[in-house]
Amino acid sequence: MNEKSFAGHKGISRRSFFSGASAATEAATAFTIVPRHVLGGPGYKAPSDKLNIACIGVGGKGRSSTMAASGENIVALCDVDDTQVANFKDSIKDNDEAKIWFEKAKKYKDFRVMLDTQKDIDAVTVSTPDHTHAVAAMMALKMKKHVFVQKPLTHTIYEARALAAEAAKTGKKSTTDFSYSCPLTETMLLGCLAVRVKDKNTILEWDGEKGEMTNLPEVNEYLHMPYREGWTL
Repeated sequence: MNEKSFAGHKGISRRSFFSGASAATEAATAFTIVPRHVLGGPGYKAPSDKLNIACIGVGGKGRSSTMAASGENIVALCDVDDTQVANFKDSIKDNDEAKIWFEKAKKYKDFRVMLDTQKDIDAVTVSTPDHTHAVAAMMALKMKKHVFVQKPLTHTIYEARALAAEAAKTGKKSTTDFSYSCPLTETMLLGCLAVRVKDKNTILEWDGEKGEMTNLPEVNEYLHMPYREGWTL
C-alpha cells in the first residue's frame, strides 16, 4: 500500500495520518478534569452524591419531614391515606422542583411492600401516627437503612430499647440517635413516676425488662400514654 492511498483517501499519507492523530491526543490530554461541585458552583451537590429517600407518612409532620429531605433524591412516598397524598400534592403546586420529584417518586400505601420491593432506598423518614413509629423504624433498621423518626420515637420503653439494640447492630447512624434518646426517655419517665409517689421515702423498684414498677403497681397506669385522639387499640 503506497502512502498516498492510505485508508482509501488520496493525498493522506500514513505518516501524516499518525502525525495528526498524535496531535489530537496531546490536545485532548491538555484538558483538566474538575469535580462536578466546582462546575456547579457553591453548594452544588451532584445527583450521584445524594441519598435515595423514602418517606413513610406525608401528612401533618410527614409533610415537613418530606420537604426537609427533598435536598436528597425522594424516590418513594408512602401513606395509607390517599387524601394525605392529595393534600401534599396540592401543597407543592407552586413549587416546580418539588412537583418534578413528586411525580417521579413511586407511591405506596404499605411501607412493608415498599421496603420489600424497592431496592434503591438508602434511608427512610417515619412520620406516621405514633403507634406505628417503632414498627416502621424497626423494619427499616433490619434492612440496613438509615432512619429518621418523628417524635415520639416509640410508644413504650420496650420498643425504644428494641430499636436501640437493633440500631447498635446495624452500625447505622440515626438522626433520632436511639442510643441517646432511649435512656433519656426512660430517665424522664421514672422522674414523672417518682413525683407521683406520696411517701418520698419510698424506694421505687423498677423492672427495666418489663417496663413497670414491681412494688407500686398503682403507678404503672401512668406508663401507658393514650393514643392520639381518633386512634384506639
